[in-house]
Amino acid sequence: MQAQNTVGARLVLSLFFGCLIGLTLSNFSRAETKTAEEKKPYEVSVDVSANTLIDDVITVGGILKPKRAFHIFPYNDGVVEKVMVFPGSHVEKDQTIFVIKPLEDLEEFPVQKIEAKASGVLLWVNVSEGEIVKKTQPIGLVADTREGSIRFMFSENDKNALESLSGIKIKNLPKKQGGVSVKLVAFNRLVDEETLAYTGFLDVKCEKNCENLFGKYLDIELIKSASKYVVVEKRAVNQRKNEVTIVNNQNRIEVRSVVIKKIIGEKIVLSSGLKAGEKTVLSAALPGWKRPKKGDLVVVKQSDFAGK
Repeated sequence: MQAQNTVGARLVLSLFFGCLIGLTLSNFSRAETKTAEEKKPYEVSVDVSANTLIDDVITVGGILKPKRAFHIFPYNDGVVEKVMVFPGSHVEKDQTIFVIKPLEDLEEFPVQKIEAKASGVLLWVNVSEGEIVKKTQPIGLVADTREGSIRFMFSENDKNALESLSGIKIKNLPKKQGGVSVKLVAFNRLVDEETLAYTGFLDVKCEKNCENLFGKYLDIELIKSASKYVVVEKRAVNQRKNEVTIVNNQNRIEVRSVVIKKIIGEKIVLSSGLKAGEKTVLSAALPGWKRPKKGDLVVVKQSDFAGK
């Protein structure tokens, strides 16, 4: 009886160790297969980065004011009897704009005919008929609307750039305006102690009257000489991490940190982190369990050019 139990125990142990050995060999075989798959190059589709010239733009802004303007004042206190010209109308020098009669206690003074001191456009009127006005109160403004000026502020970083501008453009200019030229006439190289900023002045000339622009805040683009940058496909850049995955000269994966300059449609312009001619990964044919890692060996399946 004891001999039979001993034989049975040996049989059970034999089966157990047999299963254990079989399982170990199976796992070892799978590990070998997985290692082989890891070492096997996988295919990637890449984009070849290219150089591009992009204008460096400094955006500033300011209120457009007429260069030559004349405020209109009454000669004495009185009551506005008549407004002869509507705002926005062109007036000639010495043309009557307001008629002001004297107050009841000043009837010895004559009726005032307030005339334009120069030709131009009546930009605004801030009184109405029947209103009492004072001698020192501005009641209208006549301006030459062919020329204006903009005072703008800029930073220390932009100071050197203003010495080599290649162009100036008004961003929010109405489409129908047309015929407007802008010129940088001066800028202060010393910082304002109160605002801690620098001040510049632009001249604005109009082939047509610019009365609808005066008093408005305009955005101005100061364009520096074009600089060389690298452009790649938008889908090649991880914008959340500011990274690109590239294939190096040894056909291995690298991950680069980049600085994004601007996005133009489906292209991204980089100011650093990548050189023209380097291959950025667009997609990869990988096993389901695998992710691209630094150092992986790859085979380039397809190449496109960002500069196309």
